[in-house]
Amino acid sequence: MQQFDLQPTDKNIQESITNDTTGRNFYLAKFITLLNNQTGPWSVALDASWGSGKTFFVKECQLVLNICTTDNNLSGNSIIAKLFDPKGLSEITKIPYNTVYFDAWENDNDIDPVLSIINSISLSSWKDTAVRSINILLDIASKISATTLHVDPKSYIDSIRSNLKGSNTEEELKQKFSTELSRLIPQGGRLVIFIDELDRCKPTYAVKLLERIKHYFTNENVTFVFSVDLSELQNTVKHFYGEQFDGLQYLDRFFDLVIPLPEPDIEKYYQKTNGILEVSDLYNSDQNYFKDVCKSIIKHFGFSIREINHFYLRLNSAIYNSIDQLLNNRTLLPNESNGRFVLVEFILPIMVALNMHNTDEYRQFINGNNMDVLIPLLVKTDFFALYCEINKSEGDGEQELTNIVRKLYQAIFNPTQDKLPALTINDHIAIEYPSRYRKELIDSSSLLSRNSKY
Repeated sequence: MQQFDLQPTDKNIQESITNDTTGRNFYLAKFITLLNNQTGPWSVALDASWGSGKTFFVKECQLVLNICTTDNNLSGNSIIAKLFDPKGLSEITKIPYNTVYFDAWENDNDIDPVLSIINSISLSSWKDTAVRSINILLDIASKISATTLHVDPKSYIDSIRSNLKGSNTEEELKQKFSTELSRLIPQGGRLVIFIDELDRCKPTYAVKLLERIKHYFTNENVTFVFSVDLSELQNTVKHFYGEQFDGLQYLDRFFDLVIPLPEPDIEKYYQKTNGILEVSDLYNSDQNYFKDVCKSIIKHFGFSIREINHFYLRLNSAIYNSIDQLLNNRTLLPNESNGRFVLVEFILPIMVALNMHNTDEYRQFINGNNMDVLIPLLVKTDFFALYCEINKSEGDGEQELTNIVRKLYQAIFNPTQDKLPALTINDHIAIEYPSRYRKELIDSSSLLSRNSKY
């Protein structure tokens, strides 16, 4: 089985801009322009749900800022040319940036977020220009951790004795930290730190990270960009402080600006990722509406980019061999073949998607108690009506189609004691002993059937 989730490697990040895979190049250019025109300390939250492409977006942003620093001829750079027309480029002031990408979720087992961020700084492409300052910051941060975190009694007593000797107070450490932090900022430029996956962290670490940044990273020329799902992050805050706590009001203390990340252009994403739905390649072009069936399912469930990739991955495994066999089967009568196509082209994709979307509703569906999900997907869209040769705009066409869907569902998933020997939809579509297909459909949607493709 081939996964379709693209990893945010340098190559994939560059290709995503070059091809404008998600249709967000316009928004990326506007966000770069926004960052380029900031003065003073900033903390910006890019808000979007999980799986919507936040990591790709901020890594694209980091790449462009790095290009703005290293390329002396921006108008001749191919990546910049994909984002900015001459007028847009004229709004960009060429200043140097030092950028840092920090995956909070990868580090939420660390003792102190300050130390974690400094570790990410030590891995940056520009670290060689700031080795001394990074080492000093690391030393100061370790002292801050010893001062502010819970320690054993001996360490606590030692810290009191060191205070008597005139050692640094927390406020003095904060000042020293700020001084060294300023040395990481390129002359005439800005330090931009991207914080990703904060909404996935343990509550203790997430809250500590926000408060550490607020207390220790304030500088006129430092920008923090948080890529988060704010609804999830406020739940994290509530988990830490209590369900009655106002998580959004708390987060408002940390973010100067909240920008909802515009949704990706799904149609463009389909075009740029043509081929990941391997099943559709089995059809002749004049009979291939299967992609449109899948798109209607994706739209109905509101799948994110990541969920689309996972849906296609499962669909290729669940359906490919069954479709291939039906297209090449010369022994079945035409009406029987068409009946089986109804099962694998319409019912099975819905089951795969429903199982991804809500397992409780899926269980109700396979146990004969959730026919309602089929109405918007089979009755309200046109594809099943076309297949059944029913004109919904004439007379009782929609009601006729609803009755067919109801009979089909009941015959497979909720048969009476007298199980139907056959379900005839029209002269061209029939399913013999439909109840026997229940187990086959369930096995296929689990990806563990005899026809599953890996």
